[in-house]
Amino acid sequence: MAQEPCFWPSAWPWAPKAGATGETRTLSLYEIHTKESLTVTYKRNGRFDEEALKKLNHFMRDWRADKETQMDRELIDLIWTLHETLGSKQPIHLVSAYRSPATNEKMRRAGGGQARKSQHMLGKASDLHFPDVPVKTLRNSALVQEVGGVGYYPTSGLPFVHVDTGRVRMWPRIPRLELAALFPDGQTDYLPRDGGRITKKDYQLALAKGLVSKTMVASATPTPLPTPKPRTTSPLETPQPILASYTPNQPAAPMALAPPEAEPPAAPRFTYANAGGFPFPQAPSLLPKAHEAKIPAYQSAQVSVRLTSTTTIPTS
Repeated sequence: MAQEPCFWPSAWPWAPKAGATGETRTLSLYEIHTKESLTVTYKRNGRFDEEALKKLNHFMRDWRADKETQMDRELIDLIWTLHETLGSKQPIHLVSAYRSPATNEKMRRAGGGQARKSQHMLGKASDLHFPDVPVKTLRNSALVQEVGGVGYYPTSGLPFVHVDTGRVRMWPRIPRLELAALFPDGQTDYLPRDGGRITKKDYQLALAKGLVSKTMVASATPTPLPTPKPRTTSPLETPQPILASYTPNQPAAPMALAPPEAEPPAAPRFTYANAGGFPFPQAPSLLPKAHEAKIPAYQSAQVSVRLTSTTTIPTS
């Protein structure tokens, strides 16, 4: 995996101008389960190409049920923005996109930890891996966009980041100064680990401690599109316990709490049913053998998460 570089907030001379007139946008993707590849120009002269969007709908289908939906255009733009902004030169590896309600429910009942009202079922979420970009850099770039949900899975069999166009939220939460280092104006709806909103003083402290230069992605002026969600002052929701699917013959470990709509991080020796069937011959060590599951068609990749001293463990 690529070594994580350090970027100052202003060190983005090549950042794309998403609102440019007459813009053309092309995506290159690789689906890790079906082994399909697709390169498609989905926007020409600033207008969406309907036929190209149909190809994306099929490519990002629920491959387990062979069902597709109309993928959210804002999500497609977000994926393009991340790929372009980070300067990635390799096809985006798609871990998961649309998930039909039936598939989501089967996976959830099997203990996979999927949210009951997952954004995947709405065609508004994708799990992404950029082969030539460190996963933490991808996570930070997604946070800077402030489009919706951002989930971080660095210890999955294939490290990936969940992005969606739902509510602005993140999991797991990160330390205050690490989050503040991404936002020079000290304003974001993402909440740090302590639950309080960051301030401009937090950014200044992060800068004084040298954390900004160590942050992989930080930009005071993220790409204009997709449109960031308006900030709200609604009360925080109480996190709900999320379970992961148990791997046979291995002791279970407790899970951390995740937001109600999150795609939750998994615990050590648990499996995340989203990722499986990896086709990467160049990295066989990343391809754990799938265990037998109640749903015979599913495969899973081992993932783990480091519990902190502030983690709440559900007792029931």
